[in-house]
Amino acid sequence: MILILNIKKCESEIRRLDTILTFCAQLKKAGFDISRDRVFDLNAPRQLEHTAYYHAQMMKQVCDHRPLLVVVVDEAQATAMADIYKDGGAHSVQVVDLVADI
Repeated sequence: MILILNIKKCESEIRRLDTILTFCAQLKKAGFDISRDRVFDLNAPRQLEHTAYYHAQMMKQVCDHRPLLVVVVDEAQATAMADIYKDGGAHSVQVVDLVADI
């Protein structure tokens, strides 16, 4: 299962990280334990410098059919990532929208 977490209206990097950790904790309570190495925040600092590496890692992890969480910050990124994973053979891709800052 691929979960794409679209965090909207989040201006602070610290707030985005807190939202990600809280979401992972809620998933764990629901029975989906996603380890930190299976969480990819596409908008983390310096993440864009390593895009090819992280994309390869994410696609490798799709093949093992374990849960994976990809964090994005807008609808365009969410749609693009969902399309990439569906085309890559992921069995289940879900997009979850959250508003972090109001």
